[in-house]
Amino acid sequence: MNTDLDDLLELSDFYILSQRFEEAIKVLKKAEKLKKLEPKIYYNLGIAYEVLSENDLARASFRLALKLKPDYKSAQEHLDRLIEK
Repeated sequence: MNTDLDDLLELSDFYILSQRFEEAIKVLKKAEKLKKLEPKIYYNLGIAYEVLSENDLARASFRLALKLKPDYKSAQEHLDRLIEK
């Protein structure tokens, strides 16, 4: 990963922990432009969308994270929980 991507992912973590989910989504969209194949981008998007009750977007994000990293346990757990809803 490059430094810009690392910084954006770290910032998205901060926004999620601070419950500033819209800001997290904006930062993650910037990160996606730098590197589309980074599973953590889609995992964090899934978290933000899930909290905002955007369940279709959350499921799609977790599925993409799992497509890029099939053993992404946290993404699988969130997806399973959303599918049960």
